[in-house]
Amino acid sequence: MGKGRIIVFAMLALVAAAAYIALKPPSEPSRTTVAREPDSTKSRPAGSGTSAVHTRDVAARRGSSTRPRPRARADPLYGAELARLPLSANMPKLLERASADPPFAYSLAMALQSCAAAESARATLLEDLPHDLPDSEKEKAVQALVELSAPCADLPANANELRYDLVNSAAEAGVLEAQIHYRALAAPFVASEGALARNGVMDEYRRKSVEYAREAARSGEPGALFNAYDVISSGLFGQPDPVMAYAYLNAYHLARPTKRSALLLDASKKSLTTQQLTQAEALRSSLISTH
Repeated sequence: MGKGRIIVFAMLALVAAAAYIALKPPSEPSRTTVAREPDSTKSRPAGSGTSAVHTRDVAARRGSSTRPRPRARADPLYGAELARLPLSANMPKLLERASADPPFAYSLAMALQSCAAAESARATLLEDLPHDLPDSEKEKAVQALVELSAPCADLPANANELRYDLVNSAAEAGVLEAQIHYRALAAPFVASEGALARNGVMDEYRRKSVEYAREAARSGEPGALFNAYDVISSGLFGQPDPVMAYAYLNAYHLARPTKRSALLLDASKKSLTTQQLTQAEALRSSLISTH
């Protein structure tokens, strides 16, 4: 295989990897679970420019109760199904299905995220094709890149907003992966001009990033525990809580000990007083329960 072919193959592998990462099956839940607390039901702020999923979600939640929601998980089969579909042509049906199936809503949000990542990678890779690559090889590379991103062709202009509403709908329904990845999937819309048409989007985003992180952490899933630590310690979503952050990080380290987590835990520990460490340990003990 010539050097040019190797480079093109590597480029295609990168694009394929971007799609795989976004749609890969979730990890198995941990046997350790965390004590659940009653949920709060808060309606979204009204505003112009809302998507159909947003409107249906508001209507559905008006009749919801405050009982703990059942824990749902993402279904990797949904991701595989969506990877084969032209999303734009099927979007009305997909959104209707997502409104009644929270795990599917999460998978559709991830598919839209995968499209955004693939398009960015495609544009970059096309610019970086070797100049000495024969025209026939360039045409093959371009065609392969087009085929890889075919399901993403002609997506609606409000794809970021759709992704925002889809992941929020899934997280609100208790889909664990949606609660963990809410802040990442919702961020592009929050940072976009379209968010200006909806009142209080930034406040909602910050509040729900914390709410969903805390709720997901009750599952005891290591990724959820680390996400809760990261959200609460960052200061990006509200006033940092070093005691609670240490409790989540400690719980994560006990569930999945690594050199990195040990270093993080040691650094966090040095910033706390003896009294705060006692409080953090008590919090960790109250968070975790085994079944």
